[in-house]
Amino acid sequence: MEKFITVKGIGRISVKPDLTILSLGIETIDLDFDRSIKLAGKRSDAFRAAIAKSGLAKDVLKTSEFTIDKAYHYETVKFNDQKKVFDGWKCFHLLKVEFPHDVRQLTRVLHFVAESGVETSVEVDFSISDPVRVTDALLADAAKNARRKAETLCAALDAKLGKLVKIDYDWSEISIISQTKSRAMFDRAPIPRGVFSEPEIDPENIRISDSATFVWEIG
Repeated sequence: MEKFITVKGIGRISVKPDLTILSLGIETIDLDFDRSIKLAGKRSDAFRAAIAKSGLAKDVLKTSEFTIDKAYHYETVKFNDQKKVFDGWKCFHLLKVEFPHDVRQLTRVLHFVAESGVETSVEVDFSISDPVRVTDALLADAAKNARRKAETLCAALDAKLGKLVKIDYDWSEISIISQTKSRAMFDRAPIPRGVFSEPEIDPENIRISDSATFVWEIG
C-alpha cells in the first residue's frame, strides 16, 4: 500500500518598493452631457501638461477608469414628501501614472499637479516594477518551506521522503503594494510657482506571503 505525506508550504518575502503609482481623480458635473465630458477632458489635458513639466513624458498618464452617470439630489416639498431633482451629468475620470520610485520626482509631479489649479484627489501607492520576479521568488520559498517540513516530519518518523506526486496551487492574484499610503486633495487655487517642499517619504517594505500544497510518496 502506497503511503503519502501532504504538506502546505508557505512562502514569505519582503521587498523594497521601486515603483511609484500616482492616481488622479477628476469629477465634473454639468447639465449638458457633452460639456461635462469636455470639461473632464480639459482637466485631463491640464494634468498631462503638469506631468510633462515634471520631466515625465505626458503619454505615461493613462486612464484607469472612466464613468458618466446622472446625478440627483432630493428636495422636501411638503409634509416630508421628497422630489428627485436632476443635477446634471457627473463624469468621473481616474488617471494613473507610474515611474521609478524617486521622492524628488514625486515631489515635482505633485507640485505641478497642484500648480495646475485643477481640483483633484490624489493617491500615491508604492509597488514593484518586476512583479514576476517577486512572485517567482515567493513560490520558490513556499516550495523550500514545504520540503523542509516534509523532511523534518519524515526524519521524526524514521520514514524516507519519496518522489513528489502532486502540487496544488490556486493561482490567485497577489497584491504587491506597500502598506505606506499617501493621499492629498487639491482645490482649484493654484499654489505659488517655484515652491518645492520635498516630503520625507520612505515607503515600508512590501511583505507578502503565498502558499501551495505538496504531496510526496513516503517509504
